[in-house]
Order: sequence, then C-alpha cells, then structure tokens
Amino acid sequence: MNQWFRVCALVTGLLCTPVIAEEFNLDGFKIGKLHTGMLSAEAVGLPGCVFTKGKLLSSEADGAWHQAWSAKGCGLTLSFSAQDKKSPLRLSDMEIIAPSQLKTERGVGIGSTEAQVRTQYIGQINTEESVAQKTLVLGSMYGGVIFELNKGSVQRIFVGASAE
Repeated sequence: MNQWFRVCALVTGLLCTPVIAEEFNLDGFKIGKLHTGMLSAEAVGLPGCVFTKGKLLSSEADGAWHQAWSAKGCGLTLSFSAQDKKSPLRLSDMEIIAPSQLKTERGVGIGSTEAQVRTQYIGQINTEESVAQKTLVLGSMYGGVIFELNKGSVQRIFVGASAE
C-alpha cells in the first residue's frame, strides 16, 4: 500500500510540472525577407512596397536614434534604430497587418488560424503571456513575436519588443 502512494505522488508531481517552452530565438525569426537586425537599405527593395519614412528621432528612453517606415499598401510598419546618428539603421521591430501577404518561414501570416500558429510553433508559445483567442506570444513581450487574433485568425503580427 505504501508503494502505491509513492507511485501516485510521483505521477501527480510529473503531471503538475509546468511544460517549459523551448528557447525562442528572435534573431533567427523571419517573416518574408524581413528580420530584426537587417539594414534599412535591405528593406528599400521589398517588391511592391513604397515606404513613407518618418523623421529620424533621438529617444531619451534608450539613447538611440529611431525612424519609422510605413507602407500601408503592403501592410507593413517597420521601426529602425541606431546607437548614434551616423551608424546605419537596423530593423528593431515590425508590424504586419492586412493586406500583407508575407508569411513566416513556417507559413503563418495574416489570416492564418490560431490552430495553425499553435501547430507550427508547438513548444515555443509563451503560455504565461499568451491569452487564448486573443494573443499568442513567442519569446516574450520584451523581445519576441506576438500574433494578435480576432475570431480565430491572425489579424496582426508584431515582431520586436512591445514592452520595456
């Protein structure tokens, strides 16, 4: 009888242990040809995208220089940054919305279902920061990918840091 309690305690402990998501590498994440860290010059040549560039602004929060690029016809907003005004701008975060046709390397894009995201990124979803039927987070809000959902499908993809 005592052996039975030990086995039950062991099994209960295993079943109650939280599943830890595998490490998510934001540096390796691509959507279309876009990836964080790429030079702004590489984004200029995106087919069919005409960008409106914002002003180059200094940020007191991080001391870096930032510039936003928007291409509404492509459903893209890109944010570039550099540590000083003379350094080349690098992609720090991006927002993808309709009518973007860009897909992640695993085939997820605007219009994909929540089930598709969960299947393609099994083991990488941060369950603590995700909210079922609303957001699925890879990595974290401090550096990751956020799939925003509406009625079961992806409406917005944000790549980068959404919280500081």
